[in-house]
Amino acid sequence: MTVWLPWAIACLALCLATGLCLYARRMALRERRLRQLLDATPHPMYLRDPQGRLLSSNQNYQQNLVVAQDPAIEARHAQALRCGQATVGDRIVHTGGRPITLHHWALPVRDDAGEVAALACGWVDISERSAREAQLDRANVAKTRFLATLSHEIRNPLNALTGLLELAAQDPAARDAATLQHAHSAGLAVLALVDDALDTACAEAGHVRVSPRATVLSELLHATCGLFAHPARQKGLELSLHIAPAASGCFTVDPDRLRQVLSNLLCNAIKYTERGQVQVRLKGLGARPGQVANLWLSISDTGTGICAADQQRAFAPFTQVGNPSQRSQGGLGLGLSICKQIAPLLGARLLLRSRSGQGTCVALRLRLPATEPTVAVQPSALTAHPRGTRGKALIIDDHPANRLLLTRQLTQLGFAPIAVASTLAGLRACRRERYVLVITDCSLSGHDGFTFARALRRLEQRQQRKPSTVVGYTAHTGAAVRERCLAAGMDGCLHKPVDIATLRSCLAAYFGVSNGIDLRALDHGRTLQQAIRAACAEDRQRLAGVLPRNALVELAHRVKGMAMMINACDLAAAAAALEQACATGERLDQARQALAEALLEQELGCVPSRERPQLAGAVSN
Repeated sequence: MTVWLPWAIACLALCLATGLCLYARRMALRERRLRQLLDATPHPMYLRDPQGRLLSSNQNYQQNLVVAQDPAIEARHAQALRCGQATVGDRIVHTGGRPITLHHWALPVRDDAGEVAALACGWVDISERSAREAQLDRANVAKTRFLATLSHEIRNPLNALTGLLELAAQDPAARDAATLQHAHSAGLAVLALVDDALDTACAEAGHVRVSPRATVLSELLHATCGLFAHPARQKGLELSLHIAPAASGCFTVDPDRLRQVLSNLLCNAIKYTERGQVQVRLKGLGARPGQVANLWLSISDTGTGICAADQQRAFAPFTQVGNPSQRSQGGLGLGLSICKQIAPLLGARLLLRSRSGQGTCVALRLRLPATEPTVAVQPSALTAHPRGTRGKALIIDDHPANRLLLTRQLTQLGFAPIAVASTLAGLRACRRERYVLVITDCSLSGHDGFTFARALRRLEQRQQRKPSTVVGYTAHTGAAVRERCLAAGMDGCLHKPVDIATLRSCLAAYFGVSNGIDLRALDHGRTLQQAIRAACAEDRQRLAGVLPRNALVELAHRVKGMAMMINACDLAAAAAALEQACATGERLDQARQALAEALLEQELGCVPSRERPQLAGAVSN
């Protein structure tokens, strides 16, 4: 027994030694393979201890020691060790006199006690990728600039085209007004395509901005749906609008962008529906001012629908889905793409539900703050007036067709326009005389419209002259241009194309406080005042005579028309009261006397102050 014990111990020791040797060989092999793997990695990798000393690294790291010693890299090591958290990000370092972009990481390695035992680090050279991304960004900016320039250049001739066609179609002597109207509609369609392309480019570049303000959604929906009523009727479609009472209040949202989304969706619904109906619905839970309301705006149609395979592609730019006959109906396929890009800016989600052959429903899920409606004074409509009765207007535009268009539009609205091709000529004209209205193109060669506006305001201050109403006129879109106009001293901004209705609405804020005109503000009002004075005296004499009731009605109606033209509110009211009295037979004498007194008051108002005592005495005698 004692003889075999040493041999057993020796065998056991031999086995242990053999096992340890085999284990050491396996560990060495594993370490060698790990080393080979790390060295084969095309990116630098290394390990540092908590004091920042290098513990291990691969060959790629050894070949890039200059980069590893860059202060920016060392700072990242210190930050990771100090905070005990991973630091990952892109850094620009300089080596060999050139900058390179690295995606660097520094990851803390913790022991069983949770303490930082080492720092695993490395980086990837992404210089080429960054250069490609920068190149793509520059190309995208160039594309956006090109589209913006193209839009600006196209808007000028389109503005003249659509405006002149509109004026020609309104001419009673037009031989073929229907053809002119079709041409006008075609021009507007081309302009819509330009706007869609520009909006898409701006959205891709992140340049789309929203301007939330108090908006009554029911009014916005009624107005927008009204624009599409005629196209729907032309196709025999029923266009209906349903608004839940709880959703008809006032909410804070950008009305222009929401109108743009709704218009695109309505345009698609009508375009791709051959029979049946298009429904617009707004529903949601009511909310008090200051609370957020959950609203659901949907546009549904009975068109052919979109199959499941095409529904994701439908939101891609320049994509049209459906059968070939549908795709041939025009457009660039940008409507849904624009809506999808604008919806998040409005705090909305855009949802599409459609089945082939069963129609489509596109919905906006909106979360909007409820607010109190703002009370705004609405200017009266700027009605047509005889040429020049509103005063002289100056037009500054380097495009001959635009000058012609604005000249005719302003003439129709009662101004006496003068057109020049440059801001220098405009300033010379303003030095000679005052214009009640100045419309200037913002983008002019040499001195632009903004420079002109500032110069005109300085001129008015030096001469202590009553300021002219200055309105900018631009083919650029967006709130930034309007802000530049106001900052330059302008009173407003018009975006091309401008039809007669838009121009009338804009100028009504400055000249349309009422439907009439202020005789004392006219440049050549004395002759007109004398004519009105004579007319009032004649009507007063006729009113004092014996007249049958029908002649009395005719006289009252004629006086009312003249009074409305010259902004004589009291006279117009008295004439209307006499018309009413003639119709009912009640209080006829009192109404007749009131009109006579109003005529006398208007007659006295047209007389210079030094002549009024004599006239009043003559009347009393």
